[in-house]
Amino acid sequence: MSVFDLLDAELDGVGRVLDDVTDRQWHAPTRCTGWDVGALVAHMGIGIGRVVEFAAITPTPTAEHAPSALSTTTVESRRERRKRIAVGWSPASIAG
Repeated sequence: MSVFDLLDAELDGVGRVLDDVTDRQWHAPTRCTGWDVGALVAHMGIGIGRVVEFAAITPTPTAEHAPSALSTTTVESRRERRKRIAVGWSPASIAG
C-alpha cells in the first residue's frame, strides 16, 4: 500500500466523521486556543491541499549552496518572515 493509498483511506475516515458534525459542533472550541472546530478543519484542508501540490512536483537535483546563503542577515530575515506568516495564519486573521 502506497503513502497515497494510506492518505486516501485516512481522508475517507475523516470525511465520514465530519459528515456527522452538527452545526453546533462546528463552532465548538478545540484544544488549540482560539480555534473552533470549523477553523481547525479548514486549516487541515489547507495542509492536505499542500501535500497534494507538493506530491505533484517533479523532483530536481539537490542544489549546492554557498555558506553565505546562511548569513546572519538571511537567518534573521527568515525568522521575521515566519513571525509574519504565523500572525497571518491566526484564527482571527483567517476569519477576516
